[in-house]
Amino acid sequence: MALNLGVFDSVVPTTKLDRVIRTWTAADITGRQGDAVRAHSIRAAAIAHVICMELHAQRRIPEWSVLGALLHDVFKLRQLKVIISNPSNLMAFLDTLSVNQGRFLTARGWNASIVNAASAAGHEILPRFIRRPSSIPLECRIVFYADLVVSNGGFVTLIDRIASARERYARIDVEGQTFYHLDDRTYTVLERFADAVENDFAHCVNLTRQAFHAMIVDGAEHFLAHAGHRLSRSSP
Repeated sequence: MALNLGVFDSVVPTTKLDRVIRTWTAADITGRQGDAVRAHSIRAAAIAHVICMELHAQRRIPEWSVLGALLHDVFKLRQLKVIISNPSNLMAFLDTLSVNQGRFLTARGWNASIVNAASAAGHEILPRFIRRPSSIPLECRIVFYADLVVSNGGFVTLIDRIASARERYARIDVEGQTFYHLDDRTYTVLERFADAVENDFAHCVNLTRQAFHAMIVDGAEHFLAHAGHRLSRSSP
């Protein structure tokens, strides 16, 4: 399935979709790996959009959620380079994550709500969940969850995605506990909060977690299938 940003033109102003492309370019998201990062981000944004529709999210939350999902992995290729060049340097890897990414996005002109949502994916948000889980904005919880149900060019369950993360990032699973001041291993804590977010979303629409996951995946696939019938703004 060819993926392009045009499918989001009913949710996000075209000027901001163009800025997404410019941001991806500035972050040097190129080549085969860049294609995978962009495809992952578009699928996560589709999940975010469907969740917003099902929850009847109001005001700017749908836009912030979609843009946060589109931008959440702008430093992914930098992370991969660190892992390849020095896999034992956890601090160098963590240095490429939310703080620097947030500064990068702010410098590219993105507002605080979008930067906050884009920084919500992965284990970087776990300290915030532990301190004050009720204070996490809806758009951040949506992006956090959307990222976790997209992997390797398709949609997955939380169980499969977190199992994969434990295997791929074994050092972070152990050492991240100390770095982030967590009460358990990194991906054990992440799983706990991911389960809670999925359960909350499912409860809001009166579905089981399994039925909720199936619904949003079906919705995202249907949404993306219509991408070719919308604007032809392809990702670079």
